[in-house]
Amino acid sequence: YHNLEIDGLYILAITVTVVASMVLCIPLLIAGVEALLKVMMVRYAGNIVAYLPIELLAREVLIGCATYAVVAVIHVRAIRRVPLSIAMKVQE
Repeated sequence: YHNLEIDGLYILAITVTVVASMVLCIPLLIAGVEALLKVMMVRYAGNIVAYLPIELLAREVLIGCATYAVVAVIHVRAIRRVPLSIAMKVQE
């Protein structure tokens, strides 16, 4: 296998999945914070609004992408160290 094959099979597919899941989880994050706030503030009278600035949500996605990038580099380095003979033997 070549580096382009590794990048095409492993990196591209998983990167798209990871980034999409982080972006699509933002509504779940907002709903979770609002639900937690309601449970914590059930004894207080009044209307308490949860405000999550867009910068905070963007920072969450960026930290997730940076963490994934570190993990992906470690995995790709490990994959590239596997000799082709062993990699082909596993497929048999």
